[in-house]
Amino acid sequence: MKGDFEFLLGLVEEFFGQDEIQNKLNLLNQYEFTGWEIWFQVEFASFLLQHDAVAEMIREYPYSADRRMRGSQTRMHIDFLIRKKRSLRGSYIALEVKQNQSASSCVKGMMNDIHKVWKVKRSEDDLRSMWCLGIYPTVDDEKISQVIDKQSEAAGIELPEHLIQTKQVPNTCFSFTLL
Repeated sequence: MKGDFEFLLGLVEEFFGQDEIQNKLNLLNQYEFTGWEIWFQVEFASFLLQHDAVAEMIREYPYSADRRMRGSQTRMHIDFLIRKKRSLRGSYIALEVKQNQSASSCVKGMMNDIHKVWKVKRSEDDLRSMWCLGIYPTVDDEKISQVIDKQSEAAGIELPEHLIQTKQVPNTCFSFTLL
């Protein structure tokens, strides 16, 4: 599991290290655009499709929901399924993405996504691990740690400290958290 986390963290850091992505994030901020999660997903998908360490990437993959846990909803979609090179076919790392102008709302959405993925019908579950990536305007490290603790406790989710990473996107006013 830690290997998958480190793999994803490396991909995310490399993605955000690109000058072009930093410039676009600065434009989004300058013109106060909101709701750019889909833009991010398309850019990140393009990056993954060209990355040497990625064998396969699927975006918006549909799964059946366990109706005992999800009520009347029968289908759900996971933002990204990623298969590392030299890993078993059908062995995917799931990644859910959230973007928000509020760090607290972003982390709350991440917790909701964790609950969503827990409700994948077990007979269809081919996920080797599941992660959430949140992108939001930078707040200080102590504040984001408090937000993560508060939101995870409210959601009843226990997060291992060593599998949480928050970093500022270089040359921007944005940060990301991977958990």
